[in-house]
Amino acid sequence: MVKDFVILTDKPSEACTFCLTVLQAIRLNNAPIDIVWYGEGDEREKLISSLLGEKLRPDHCPVGILKGHLFNASRDILYMIEFFKDWEEEGDE
Repeated sequence: MVKDFVILTDKPSEACTFCLTVLQAIRLNNAPIDIVWYGEGDEREKLISSLLGEKLRPDHCPVGILKGHLFNASRDILYMIEFFKDWEEEGDE
């Protein structure tokens, strides 16, 4: 199974509205999620491209694999909230 990861972009020209929010959520929750920066040639970019069925572009970001599911915060904002809510509850035990 692939370790959880999220591909983010931090370049102003790529205008990712959710990337910094996702990055903050990961760091504030100390979640064990790898952060991959778009365009750095990480092999996981190819994995996401194959799952999307097209070449990964900056406007797909943030996108990744969380708990075994393809995740895109711009489409799946409720999933992101539930993911971190579940993570907090697991950490409280």
